Amino acid sequence: MAQENDELAQELKGLLGQTGLKSALDDEPQDDAPDNPLETDFFKAMNAFRAARTSGDREAMEAAERHLQEVVRGELTGEACTE
Repeated sequence: MAQENDELAQELKGLLGQTGLKSALDDEPQDDAPDNPLETDFFKAMNAFRAARTSGDREAMEAAERHLQEVVRGELTGEACTE
């Protein structure tokens, strides 16, 4: 049974590799993450939203909120945000 599971895991890993998808089965460390998580698009957008909220500028707040929503949506769908 354990051998069948290992074979199935290797088959799945091969299929994921063919499609270019990453998985928890990957043995290699993922180095696409930035060294500093505060430099991610999410944290940049969140900090911009906080700054706009602190400034009290309603238009800047709305724009920053929309951008933050786009970044979060991109994270959830796997699509990179362009701005």
